Amino acid sequence: MSRKAKPSESQNIFSGNRDKGAFIREKLRHYGVAFLSVALALRATLLLNPYLTATPAALFFGAVMVSAWYGGLGPGLLATLLSTFAVNYFFFKPLHPQNITDPNIVVPLVVFMLTAGLISWLNESHRTAQRQAEANLKSLRESEARFSRLTESNIIGMIVADLNGLIIEANDAFLKMLNYTREDLRSGRIRWGEIVPLEYIEVSERGIQELTITGSCKPFEQEYIRKDGSLVSVLIGFAKHGDRTIIGFVLDLSERKQAQAEAQHRARQAEVAQSILQMLLEHVPEGITIAGGPPDFPIIANSKLAQKLLGKPSESLVGISSESYVQLYGLFLADGVTPLTLEQLPLYRATRYGETICDEECIIERPDGTTITAIANVVPIRDSQGEIIGAIDCWRDITNRKLVEEALRQRETELRLITDTLPVLITFVDSEQRYRFNNRAYQEWFGHPAAEVYGKHLWEVLGESAYEVLRPYVEQVLAGVQVTFESEVPYQDGGTRYINAIYVPQFNKEGIVEGYVALVTDISEQQAALRDRAQAEAALRESESRFRQMADTAPVLIWMSGTDKLCDYFNKPWLDFTGRTLEEEIGNGWTEGVHPDDFQCCLDTYNNAFDARQNFQMEYRLRRNDGEYRWLFDTGVPRLAPTGQFLGYIGSCVDIHDRKLAEEALRDSEERYRILTEVSPQAIWMGDRDGGITYCNQHWLDYTGLTMKQTTGYGWIYAIHPDDRDRVLKTSMQAIANATDYEVEIRFRQVSDGSYRWHIVRGLPFRDAAGQIIKWVGIASDIHARKVAEAALLQLNEMLEQRIQERTVQLEAANKELESFSYSVSHDLRAPLRHIAGFVELLQKRHNSTTLDEKSQRYLKIIAETAKQAGILIDELLTFSRMGRTEMRYINLNMEELVHEVKRDLIAETPGRTIHWHIESLLEVQGDPSMLRLVLRNLMGNAVKYSQTRNPAEITVGSIEHENEVIFFVQDNGVGFNMQYVHKLFGVFQRLHSDPQFEGTGVGLANVQRIIHRHNGRVWAEAVVDSGATFYFSLPKLSNKESE
Repeated sequence: MSRKAKPSESQNIFSGNRDKGAFIREKLRHYGVAFLSVALALRATLLLNPYLTATPAALFFGAVMVSAWYGGLGPGLLATLLSTFAVNYFFFKPLHPQNITDPNIVVPLVVFMLTAGLISWLNESHRTAQRQAEANLKSLRESEARFSRLTESNIIGMIVADLNGLIIEANDAFLKMLNYTREDLRSGRIRWGEIVPLEYIEVSERGIQELTITGSCKPFEQEYIRKDGSLVSVLIGFAKHGDRTIIGFVLDLSERKQAQAEAQHRARQAEVAQSILQMLLEHVPEGITIAGGPPDFPIIANSKLAQKLLGKPSESLVGISSESYVQLYGLFLADGVTPLTLEQLPLYRATRYGETICDEECIIERPDGTTITAIANVVPIRDSQGEIIGAIDCWRDITNRKLVEEALRQRETELRLITDTLPVLITFVDSEQRYRFNNRAYQEWFGHPAAEVYGKHLWEVLGESAYEVLRPYVEQVLAGVQVTFESEVPYQDGGTRYINAIYVPQFNKEGIVEGYVALVTDISEQQAALRDRAQAEAALRESESRFRQMADTAPVLIWMSGTDKLCDYFNKPWLDFTGRTLEEEIGNGWTEGVHPDDFQCCLDTYNNAFDARQNFQMEYRLRRNDGEYRWLFDTGVPRLAPTGQFLGYIGSCVDIHDRKLAEEALRDSEERYRILTEVSPQAIWMGDRDGGITYCNQHWLDYTGLTMKQTTGYGWIYAIHPDDRDRVLKTSMQAIANATDYEVEIRFRQVSDGSYRWHIVRGLPFRDAAGQIIKWVGIASDIHARKVAEAALLQLNEMLEQRIQERTVQLEAANKELESFSYSVSHDLRAPLRHIAGFVELLQKRHNSTTLDEKSQRYLKIIAETAKQAGILIDELLTFSRMGRTEMRYINLNMEELVHEVKRDLIAETPGRTIHWHIESLLEVQGDPSMLRLVLRNLMGNAVKYSQTRNPAEITVGSIEHENEVIFFVQDNGVGFNMQYVHKLFGVFQRLHSDPQFEGTGVGLANVQRIIHRHNGRVWAEAVVDSGATFYFSLPKLSNKESE
């Protein structure tokens, strides 16, 4: 190819042209000198001819000599030729053909020409020798300059020494190599004999001998002694310079020696590593396959166990490509049916794509037809540039473990079946008070799936109120004591229920409590039935005693039978109930306790269900250990292995003797729940740990029209609206990558009409004991109606805003009317009462005690007191009415000062009483001072009033600081009240004491509740009859800024 000339090349071309011109000019100058010299010689000879007759060519010899000396052989020969012609023409007769043989003419000319040619040749030889000498001198100078630069560059050590061993000169590299200074060199302290170790003396002497004979010696290795005594390995070479001087080079070999030592060390390490690897391959209890580098990634090693498990000798596998290696076996997914494609194979993915495989399960079909289940862990091997140069595949045979897991799952299924069969709530709570297991009854009661409750704290599920009730029993059982109790519990999501509970602690091998099992029975209906019975108190106590005695034992009787229909297991509550041993009950022995009237029906129900492999329920009377026949409700279900094999029956019995009346209502409730479950419009799905769908319920299949095969993996994507697919995939893949829950709204296609309906899909990860995600579960709920309604809701909100404004105007008008009504009540009702009181007082003054009898005087007194009480009641009602409308004035309040003010007023109103006041240091809060003063006046006044039967009375006022609120309390040692009626305490006109000794209108505590609620607080009370009462109210806590 053609190329453009570079600037440097152009310069070289011009430079060449300039050199050529100079050469021509120089040649012309040389030949010009020859012409000039001959011309001058001719002129001078012509002038001196009279004196040079004998030798007319003498001056021409000078011209030839000058021309040859100045221009060389060419100009000399030219001068010779010109001189010959000049001499012949001017000083001899011209040479013509007729006298060419004249020796007097020819001989002088020939002699002249030979002599002049000799002179030219001699001058040319001299010039050539001179130029050669100059070139040699220039080369010598350049060589000396290069040697000087080499010496001064300090790349290698250079020395000059005499044959006696004295180092005369050395460069800095040599001095630095031996740690000597220039001063040491000048002082003559560096000698061969002192720097050569004894073991290298012989080697050095052989080198000197060779130097003496040949003038140089071949380079050889030895060691020199540094100034500090250490040794350095060097390569030495010498050449003789003159008779007594030598020049040498010294090269430091320490780094090369160190590199050689390191290389040898790495080689030894590689040998050790190879030995260790071989030993690991022989004895490691896992299958290990090692693949080499690209392009084929051949198999270079297999462990002994890998050979055994794969059923092929290592020699038949080593050397083949990894692609051929993995194709030698039948590899399937964990289901054992779906073959793995080449792109899915762990070793292929690691070597081709650099993917790291962790705990990937697959099925391997060996050459003999047997299969094993293995977990593969594959790590790509990379070089320093990050390129894949091989891979290590570590895999473990987990066939036995899978069999054990299958057996454990079967056992777990049986236990789950047992617990789900029981009509009681069964749960396991760990030592941190977090749920770890709930049976089906528990889930149905609270309406929360087990997965949602799992891991939550008790108070999160039960609610704060229920947790406070149950906490003493929880603390007791976690201390290692079995607890049985009955209590009324206000559940957060399950309403208020009366329960019977048994808490059994569970201990680990070290005897430490790791949790407890709770058996809970809802006995709310029995309690309601007992309360509704109009029986005498003695009968009620007897019934409660029998109920508590029954609750002290496990409320569930469990039995199991084999495939021969004979019962082979009864639990302890059954045996305790019947009072018989296990040997007496097994087989058909249990039928001896069945009431004769129920025996045949019971037996037919059991046999018919058993033959049809159906669930059954029946009721019959069973004789208790005291001889009494009691009604039992027996539920039986077939026991099936995970493979579907029939194993027998399992059943549970509960005592329903006291629940017969509520049976019909319970059946109706169960039927409603069953129908609700069957018509639930939700799709349920499960997926593997990578998010691929593995299962969907029938609702999904009916809704989308897809088959299970079409849905498996990511086939469900085609049921999603095209506009939603990318968003849904991104959300789900991000959740899978982050191992977090996710929630997304999707439009699914409905097969019935092809329309898309909005659904909300929630996905949750399901983890194993190690916390690793093993699958995903989720639910899809139809929210199409909600989405359609959202647009309408926006418009409706605007309409509601308008109506609220209109309603606000109406309420303001109504409030004004209510205020007018309050004034009317205050004025119009008080006037008649004042008249009644005034006329009664006048009547009492007009008629003295002698005029009216004792009964008439008592009537007048009652009228006066009643009128006074009616006035007080009107005032209280007006106050209660105003409390809901009065504008609140918030300020920072010193509650301690407010309590002392109320205390002073009460002391003034109760002269003669002995009251011990205990007022603790109270926190500041923010509120309306007049309203909170009324609260304290009512609560402290009640404490004074209801403790008047005590001498002395003890009244305590204190506060408790919580995170977001301050709780104040007023405690007394008065008559207290029954907690059974605490819910009536804060109602208007509700009074728990009818004793005329304790006067009141029944409005004070209602006022307290309304005021505290307006302050965003709570109010409640606790009491024990004849042991006093404590009233609590809470107010929001001041922030740090507000308190300042």
